[in-house]
Amino acid sequence: MLLLGCCGNALLNIVMRKIKLIVLGLVLLTSCNHEYKACDFDSPDEHVRIYSQILNELVERHFYNFYLGEEEERIFKLSTSDNPDTAEIKEEVIELQNKVFHDSTRICNVFLDTILRKEFNPWNYYVKDTSSYARELKEVISRFSNEGSQVIDSLNSMQKRINPKDFHLCTSRVLSLADIENNKNRCMIGVVSFSKVFLEKSGRKGILYCSFRCGELCGKGELLIIEKVENRWTIVDGMIMWIS
Repeated sequence: MLLLGCCGNALLNIVMRKIKLIVLGLVLLTSCNHEYKACDFDSPDEHVRIYSQILNELVERHFYNFYLGEEEERIFKLSTSDNPDTAEIKEEVIELQNKVFHDSTRICNVFLDTILRKEFNPWNYYVKDTSSYARELKEVISRFSNEGSQVIDSLNSMQKRINPKDFHLCTSRVLSLADIENNKNRCMIGVVSFSKVFLEKSGRKGILYCSFRCGELCGKGELLIIEKVENRWTIVDGMIMWIS
């Protein structure tokens, strides 16, 4: 019973930490987007722009601030203290993002996984399913195509064309998953994988699936709704598929 209690407490602490980090991320997203250093670059390949700009945003806004290295723990302690000063935390995170942006020696690694793992059932399965999850998923997919099977096929197809060397990020470095053993002693953000992106006819809105793993009890899968706003691809909405 004692062992079970300890394990339960450990799991509860992990869950609470994730919740607090998500809340902190929402605070930062809603109050300080304009203060982050923008990662500007140009490429004739629109898909390179999409995956680079979306991954850069994920690293800075969705992946628990792990790109801040040792400073992440201090930010976490600030956010979990009694009556945390969200304005102070916002300033701290922006200042640290700016430092990483201008100092390549502070950059951490994120590893790209291109091993296919199908995350979605066939479209016919969701058509028949009446659960709230299926209804929400169908509503999201219907924004992009009347042929839901085409979207599902895209979400179940791994993005492999854009290689680690093709990504252009400003606050992290993308390496192949094969390089993870040789970089264990360096600052590590986690392992990320993407589906192919499905673009609507205008070519300015899209949907893709992203999986992020940062440990045995750390990770999440998100359906990302993206849009090209002022020539920059950004995440405008999403749907959490799983979290641990």
